[in-house]
Formats: sequence, C-alpha cells, structure tokens
Amino acid sequence: MFVNPRFDFPPGVNFEPWFVHHRAFAEESGRLSAFLDAARPECEVAVLYPLRTGWACGPGHHFGAHTAVWTEYLARAGIGFHLVDERDLRAATVASGKIFFSDRGYSTVVLPGVEVVKDIATVEVLQRMRAAGGTVLASGELPAASQQRGSDPALTAMASAACTKHWPDTPTIAELDMTLRGGRVRTADPNVTVWTSSGRDDHGTRVAFFVDSPHRQTVTVIPPSVPASVRRFDATTGEILDLGTTSGALRLECHAEQLVCLLFTDGPTSVPADIVLSTGWSIDIGEGPRPVRTDIGWERQGMAEYSGIAEYRLRFDMPDPEWPEWELVLPAVHTAAEVTLNGTEIANLAWPPYSCPIPRGLLKPTGNVLKLFVASTAANAYYAKSGQRTELAPSGLAAFPCSEATSVDRLGPVVGDLPSGSTPMPLRACLMWLIMICRDHSCVG
Repeated sequence: MFVNPRFDFPPGVNFEPWFVHHRAFAEESGRLSAFLDAARPECEVAVLYPLRTGWACGPGHHFGAHTAVWTEYLARAGIGFHLVDERDLRAATVASGKIFFSDRGYSTVVLPGVEVVKDIATVEVLQRMRAAGGTVLASGELPAASQQRGSDPALTAMASAACTKHWPDTPTIAELDMTLRGGRVRTADPNVTVWTSSGRDDHGTRVAFFVDSPHRQTVTVIPPSVPASVRRFDATTGEILDLGTTSGALRLECHAEQLVCLLFTDGPTSVPADIVLSTGWSIDIGEGPRPVRTDIGWERQGMAEYSGIAEYRLRFDMPDPEWPEWELVLPAVHTAAEVTLNGTEIANLAWPPYSCPIPRGLLKPTGNVLKLFVASTAANAYYAKSGQRTELAPSGLAAFPCSEATSVDRLGPVVGDLPSGSTPMPLRACLMWLIMICRDHSCVG
C-alpha cells in the first residue's frame, strides 16, 4: 500500500467499468427492500446474545463459535430468527408455547454457549417457556454463574431442566435439521443455499429468495396454507404477474443467481409440517436387527467392513395421513435404495434426488412400516485390512429421512433470465444476502 498509492483506499464501485449499469442494480435492490419492508418478518426463533458471557469470559470463550454455528444454520435454512438480549428475555411474557417480546412471539429460544447470566430470573423465564410448551435449545456451556452471585451450580441444574435439547459441543447440521427442520424454500441439492426472507402482510405471505448457485436449480416453495392465489413481483421492473392458484407446494425452475419475489394469499387449510423420521430405526445386515442411527453411515456404527445390502426398518405414526400428497425424502444415501411402505414397493432410488411420492391411501394414522433396502459400494469389503485406503467409504443412510407434505403444483419456468443490464454476480449476490438476511436479524430491544 505504501509503495503504490493506487491501493491506499478501498476501491469503490464507481471505478468499475460496469458502473454504467449500476442504476438497474440499485433499482432492483430498492424494489426488493420495498417488497420486504411491506411485511412483518416471520421469525419463530430467538437467539440469546451471550453478552454477559463475553464480559466475564472474554473473546476467547466458545460462545462466539456457537453463536456463529446457530445463526449461519438458521440463515442458510431459511428459518427466521432474531438476536435478542437478556434484558428483553427477562421482560418477556410466556403464553401458549411462545415467549413474547412486546407483540413478537417466538416458539424457540436458543442459548449459544451462554455461561453467565445476570441472575436466576433469566433462567426462570426459560423454565416458564419450557413449561408452557415452548422449545429451549442450548449448545456448549450452560449458565453456571451469574453477575449477581458468581459461580452457582444450582443455576446449571435449573438451566439443564429448562432445556428441551442440549448439545455439549456445537451441533451438526443433521442434528439441527432433525430439531429445526423448516424454511419455506428448498432445493433438491443440500449443498445449494437459497437465501430466503418471508413475512406477513394484511393479505397473506410474502416470500423472497435468491438462488446462490452458478447453475440452474429446481426450487420448491411451500405456502403457509392452501389453496392460495400466487403472484410474482418482478424486482427488476416493479411489475406483478398473476400465476394463478396453487393447491400445494410450488416447483419452480430458476436460473443461476435468480431473485424471486412471490405473494401468497391465505387459504383455508394449513400445510402440515414436515415429519422427521429420526428415531426408532433398526438395521439388519443378515445377523438380525439392531438399533441404528440414520444420520451417520453404518460404517461408523460397528459395521466398518460390511459392504452389501442392509435393511433399515421403522414403524411410525402419521398425524395427518389424509393430506393429498406426501413425499418421502432421503437427504443422504450411500449409494442406492429400494423403498417399501406397508408392504408395497414404492421406489427404487439409485441416484439423487433420493425422494419419491407416497401413493395416496397407503399411509395409516398408526403402525406404518417403512423399509429401506440400502446398497453400499463394495469399497469397504475390498479394502479392509489391505492398507490401500485409510478412510472408510460412507455406507447406508447419512441424514435423517423425512416425510414432506407436497401436493406439488409445477408452474414451470416462471422465472425469467436476469436483465442484461444487471451488475456482476458476486456483488449482486452479496447485496441480496445483505438485504434479505441481515435486515431481519438485528437485536430486539
């Protein structure tokens, strides 16, 4: 910097050769902001900012890493959240399974490495939240000291009792998916992030999403209720296009780094929540059934050298079997699967996406039996004790299966190409992220 004065200041966009196109860029981002500002953000999760932990333990404490894991996961999953401080938490009211900060209600409170609180009153609020049917999630250290009394083992016992779920370390994505599966906008590729912001206005729900991928993606958008009329707001022109009425989720073909803004009116029937099939599984590799986790492969569960076909089995209940269409989703399979439900073969899945519709009338309110015959590669058997490979090949299921209420309407490629005057993708992607993610998650108070 001191050798060449050309680099003694941050470069501005006005020095870029494409700056002549900046107006289209600014107008699109301005219209997106206006579209979102007309709605009240949908936020069900309150993340407690560990301020007193920072004061007492310093910046080297683990609360920073835990806060980062939670907020990044929620943002990438499209789950609305707010960062809240302890003052707001202590002044909140609890009713009907939610904690209310003035008129904002949250069904879930997250404690990311919160080790120090003001006093016992903070934990008492969390206890009331849990007792009212709300969800309290924590990771890392639990409150063990207060500003008022210092170290207090009783505080930890109270906090532990208040938690619905506590991870001593940072939770994995699979664990968070099991606990907080949600988000109105999804893609079949779990490696693609769709930055999403949604909110309520006087007529229904507004959803804006940005496909952060260099390739075309099939995107599923789940309305809050059906049937619902759907309109698309074009942020590049300000025009509104009527897309008709949907009776279920929408499947849209989106271009790379595409911005989409949709307006849904309310319908009379709520869309059922996803059902995560996380517990109760068994596996049989020819030696009789044994309990098994489905968020990690069988090679990490005492079957390191087995290569072949394993039978995963689960008996489960279905709270809303009469919903018109359910889809079975297997987020991670190594390598292929045959699916049977209640004795009927419904799919053979040999490559992604590992999902299939569940035929109508096949689900029962109770006692459904799902079998997955998963075939691995032969690698672990061939390489066992050979010294040729140090890592085991993933085998079987590696993420929790789930059942999604789909009843999909395919409206086709309603999303057009980006206008030729839009700015280069990296800057545009960054601004879309700032508008849709950062604007909604500032501290309440």
